This record gives sequence, structure tokens and C-alpha cells, in this order.
Amino acid sequence: MNMDLAGKGKPWIAMQAMLPALLFNIILNFIFIPKYGANGAALSSTISYAVAGLLFLWFYSIAVKIPIKEILVYKRADFDPIKSVILKLMKK
Repeated sequence: MNMDLAGKGKPWIAMQAMLPALLFNIILNFIFIPKYGANGAALSSTISYAVAGLLFLWFYSIAVKIPIKEILVYKRADFDPIKSVILKLMKK
């Protein structure tokens, strides 16, 4: 999604998702690290990356005007390139 937006001249959209996630990570680090140490740091990073991913998906959906469900749900045509490669390999 990031490369798609960068190719469309909208690389700043990634920053819109990452900045809130960074702030969220900092807050969670203050909460979790004193109590859980390295595990707390890992937990806060995992949570903030999940938040960043969800925010980025949301911002991407808005930027390209495609509903989130359409982005996430597979279609039969999505597998056509894989199918063609497998068929080519089987012919050899």
C-alpha cells in the first residue's frame, strides 16, 4: 500500500498513520517497560505497529476510494498470476 501511494505522489499518508502510532508507542513504553522490562517494550511495539497498520489501511482506503472490505477480501482473479506460473512450471 505504501509503494502504491508513493507511486501516486502521496507518500505523506504513511506519516499520518505512523505519527500517532509513534506517540502511542512512547506512552505505552512508559506504562509497560517499568513493570515488564523488555517484554513490555515488545508488547508496546507490537500494539503500536498494529495501530499503525490499521490506521494506514484506513487512510489508504480513503485515498484510493476503495472500501476496506474490498481491499481485504480475496477474489478469484487475485490468484490468476500464481495459477499461470504453476501451469507454466507443470508444462516443463
